Amino acid sequence: MTRPNTIYWEPQRATLRHRRCGMALVFVLIILVVLSTAMYTLSSHIATHKHRQQFLIDYQNARYACDSGMKYALAAMGNLKCKLAERTDQPDFSDLFYMTQEDYEQYLSDWAVVLAERELMEGDTSYPGRNSSFDTSGLGAAGNALSSLFSGFTGGDDPNTLFGMSGFGNDNGVASFGRISDPNEIEIPGPYGVPWPFVTEPIEVQIGQAKVRIEIADENAKMPLTWVLTSDDKVKRAVRDATVLFFEWMQLDPEEIDDMLTRLDQIGRIKNFTIDPKPVTVTQQVESKAITSRTISRSSRLRTSTQPLTQRGTTSIRQARPAIMNTADFARLLHSSSLDMERLARPIPDTGKRYESALKYLALWGSQRININTAPRHVLEAAFTFGGHHVEIADEIIRQRREKPYKSIEDLKQSLKGYATAIRECEPYIATESTFFSITITAWSGSATASAVATVVKEGGQVQTIAMLTRR
Repeated sequence: MTRPNTIYWEPQRATLRHRRCGMALVFVLIILVVLSTAMYTLSSHIATHKHRQQFLIDYQNARYACDSGMKYALAAMGNLKCKLAERTDQPDFSDLFYMTQEDYEQYLSDWAVVLAERELMEGDTSYPGRNSSFDTSGLGAAGNALSSLFSGFTGGDDPNTLFGMSGFGNDNGVASFGRISDPNEIEIPGPYGVPWPFVTEPIEVQIGQAKVRIEIADENAKMPLTWVLTSDDKVKRAVRDATVLFFEWMQLDPEEIDDMLTRLDQIGRIKNFTIDPKPVTVTQQVESKAITSRTISRSSRLRTSTQPLTQRGTTSIRQARPAIMNTADFARLLHSSSLDMERLARPIPDTGKRYESALKYLALWGSQRININTAPRHVLEAAFTFGGHHVEIADEIIRQRREKPYKSIEDLKQSLKGYATAIRECEPYIATESTFFSITITAWSGSATASAVATVVKEGGQVQTIAMLTRR
């Protein structure tokens, strides 16, 4: 009776042992999976923390470099000489904005042939406007102290110089439209000898661990969007037509133009535009504190009492705001959420890597006038819509300014006597010299980027900062 029982229970014991081993194996696998997940989660958190910490360090470096570059540019801006370059027999920038990429490449190819023929005939590869170096001579002690931030700079003879540098921009001061007749090397020079709308060749410098790019643009060469906010009933229709013409040039749909005008009307209800604004006196309500007196009475006990002489309330204070603050107000309004910046920045179709957009040609910082010597065709036509014959006047200006820039509006009237009446209507809105500039600083370190834009009014050696926008 004993043997059969033993034989019967052996298979069950083996099965139980196998089950226990299997359960142990499953339990070990579960523990391994849990440990692996925990280790992966921990390592991910550590990597994320390290990345976050490194990004903060990179951003601080970029922010510091951006601020340093802006301080330097603002300090050196007073010595910038905005002299127009000689552009006779050179390709013109005025009509590039509406060219498709195919037309643009063909335009460059045609000019490459012209340059090659000149090189063969003259045996000289130097042309006006090739010197793109920068000079810090004459900045004085303050300028030299700032320029010491950027070591290794060399001087140059370009009148539009702000920074002395070597190793940036075009190769060895080569012309902005190519040292050889290769279409891929050609860049069309603007009115200052560098690509429009820049006043000087943008430069890149190293500050600490960050690289900084400094760009200075002519804001008077762009279409002032403040015009449509005018309070002058006599020109409201004209400025509206000028704005519509500009947006049509930039290929906005009629619905998009109507929406843009509606948004601008909303801004106009907040503040109207006037040419040559006067200082404004502003009344502010300031809380006044109650004035009290302290009385001491002598008696058996020393007692003091405080009695109010005036009641607590508000006081009106009149403060005078300088005229330039009107420009700062428009800068804030035009950079608010009231405008559809995304739509304005959308590129025109078929313009390729040039990324032509309405935003590139719009003055959003409160500038009042257009410089007829530096504005492209569509901006000129918009400006002369006030007096009519805008196409003919723009054609003549573009043709004549390449040979000799206009020195004054009277010079323009004498040159275009047949359009003197039309020019007189537009006179408050045009100029022959730029005074309004924007300085764009972009700094990047690692994966972090910091940028800032400042707008200044420069008259002679005097520079006044109007507004500054910091981008994150």
